[in-house]
Amino acid sequence: MPEPSKRINTIHWGWHVAFWIFYYAIYCLHYSGKFDDLSQVFGLEIVELPVKIIFTYSLLYILIPRYLLSKKYALFTLYILVAIVLAVIAQRFMINIISYNFIYSDLHSPQSLFDIGRNLNIIARIYSAAIPAAALKATAEWYQYNQLIQEVKNEKLNAELKYLKSQLNPHFFFNTLNNLYGLILQKSEDASKVVLMLSELMSFMLYGTDKRSIPVSREVSHIKNYMALEQIRFGDRFNFSLNVYGDIEQYEIAPLLLLPFVENSIKHGIHDEIDQAWINMDLTIENGKLIFKIDNSVPDNQSTNDEYTKRNSGIGLDNVKRRLELLYPDAHQLKILDQENVFFVSLKLNLDQLNKDM
Repeated sequence: MPEPSKRINTIHWGWHVAFWIFYYAIYCLHYSGKFDDLSQVFGLEIVELPVKIIFTYSLLYILIPRYLLSKKYALFTLYILVAIVLAVIAQRFMINIISYNFIYSDLHSPQSLFDIGRNLNIIARIYSAAIPAAALKATAEWYQYNQLIQEVKNEKLNAELKYLKSQLNPHFFFNTLNNLYGLILQKSEDASKVVLMLSELMSFMLYGTDKRSIPVSREVSHIKNYMALEQIRFGDRFNFSLNVYGDIEQYEIAPLLLLPFVENSIKHGIHDEIDQAWINMDLTIENGKLIFKIDNSVPDNQSTNDEYTKRNSGIGLDNVKRRLELLYPDAHQLKILDQENVFFVSLKLNLDQLNKDM
């Protein structure tokens, strides 16, 4: 099997050969009506083709890159004029020496090199090959450039996603370990349960979040584990409900996309100064669309305490907003309402529109 570089070069040269064969066929077809003998048309173009090829490649790979694209316009103009003159002279010699002597000497006789009309006609025939070739090359380079830009863009977005995820995981574990530390200080029997659930969450963080997507059911399972950890920590003064509708096994979602909203509600809804807190969650899946709604109680003094709200917004919510922009561009709607006694989040997500380039 040929190496990739050799295979690419073969394809590259194949396109060049195909172009000249196509040009030759079109050119001969165009002039076929002017000659009774088609072999004369084929022969004439065979004679003219080498000069056209040399001029075309000189223009595309020497003059344009070195002078036009480098903004050396005076030199480009000078050299293009020189190239045209040399091409016309070469073409006239080829026509006079070969074409008139061997192909259609019975029809025409050699013409003067200084025949302006014929020289202009030769220039037009040379550019009939150079201009389409230049257009095709420009199109190919434009496509390759855009492909390169897209690859760079994707690499940048992937790097940003990895950075956001690297922030999210330590942030989540920091909060959970704080919970565990509090239970250990209280010598609570629930500490062992926390360790077990934390172990499951850590396993998911280490081995499950590198995947492109996971079943929605798995994300829901870890939300339940997280809420159970918080229930152990806060006891009876914390109530939560999670209602799930639809087939959560059939559809997949980017990992750790819903969990930060739950974590944020915990920070907004539970505060040492309140006796009773609650969080309600509804997750609905229908026809590939996910709707996730979550609202929580807010301490009386929070709505008027801007510093508290700012301090508790954390990096998790900002990260998930950015991840939504990267993973589900134009395929999500996020609403966040911070009202007097309720903090409300609504996320609508098209699960089928996970960014395919990421």
